[in-house]
Amino acid sequence: MSLSFANGINSSRPVQRYPYAGDLFTTGPIDVTFDSSYPGYTVTPGSLGFSREIVASRHLGWKGGPPTGVGRTEWDGTNGKLLVMSDTSRQIMRIETVTMTSNAGRMARPPAYIVAARAIGTTSGSLRIIPNGKTPATKQVAVNFVTGAVTTFATDAVTSIVFVYIPLGVGPFIEANRVVDEAHTFTTGGANLANQAALIQYVWNDTDTTHLPAIQPVGEAPATHQIAIDIQNAGATAITPNSAQNTNTGLVAYWKFSALGLAQYGWTDQADITLTSTTLFNFSKDLVLATAPSGIWVPGFGNVIVGEATATNHQAILVDPGGTPATDVATYDPFVGKIVPVVGDGYTTFEMPYVIIGSENVPAGGGQLPVGFNLTGVVARIEFIGR
Repeated sequence: MSLSFANGINSSRPVQRYPYAGDLFTTGPIDVTFDSSYPGYTVTPGSLGFSREIVASRHLGWKGGPPTGVGRTEWDGTNGKLLVMSDTSRQIMRIETVTMTSNAGRMARPPAYIVAARAIGTTSGSLRIIPNGKTPATKQVAVNFVTGAVTTFATDAVTSIVFVYIPLGVGPFIEANRVVDEAHTFTTGGANLANQAALIQYVWNDTDTTHLPAIQPVGEAPATHQIAIDIQNAGATAITPNSAQNTNTGLVAYWKFSALGLAQYGWTDQADITLTSTTLFNFSKDLVLATAPSGIWVPGFGNVIVGEATATNHQAILVDPGGTPATDVATYDPFVGKIVPVVGDGYTTFEMPYVIIGSENVPAGGGQLPVGFNLTGVVARIEFIGR
């Protein structure tokens, strides 16, 4: 985590200082190149040619234009750090294409919550999210929720991945409000998480050969390799496996219900959403809420939809609007509130928790970029003043 400095007037010359006012000096324009993991950068006076202190900085601009989600640089004189601020408009959800090289890539912002993922390449189509550090199988992607680094199956020829996600740091989606990879023991009859969950990214079973158990509607008995999630179980969240998976161990990533405070914004714990069409979920037509907040519909189980058809249950994996519906795969466009499953899945209802994330959840801008924000190759032109 470090910065590099170059003379902004003539990069072949070293950074120099010039008289400014009184006993103050200025560096003139300097090109500052950032790195892959924003922390708030310590800058010593000596690195800029000052003998005593850095008094201030002046942001002159971004070379190549401002990066998405990034505002201005600021000098923190108290702590001697160069800060990079968020822009003043906080994007609730974004669609982003991540370039993959040798099955590895990096999201532009650390993700808070991923609702869709699609591979592009020789291997293409829907991807399931799995914990960082686990070995992906085909059509899976391991996600580091701290840095945004992603890894796919070693022999899946994936050239890019399209993610739909809420970035970390938006509204209540801050590090303190989430749990990444809580250890969980699957127990016949159900076992509670340490906190009641509002949104669950994934449930991973380390022991079972099926590491991502299919989620069934609450109240139904899970078959082998399946689970039922009661997200509101008398103030707790209970996961119930089939007895064949009793005492299996695994990991759960989720957002804490009490910390997010989303109940007033259309959070629903486990409702049957009756669809007006077996081939379309439309946010504005299919939801019946006590109030009707505007915003983006966010599914409660990460990038899967738990649904019921006439004779069977389905778990559709969500992909972005540029994808194609297929068996147990549905496209999701968060900005128009539309999910399109394949005709043959025959959905009549969705049965799962959800929340409506609106502007009231996401106060306008301010604050630093979240730790881990990827600034690889980003260059700011800054003038420093010191003595």
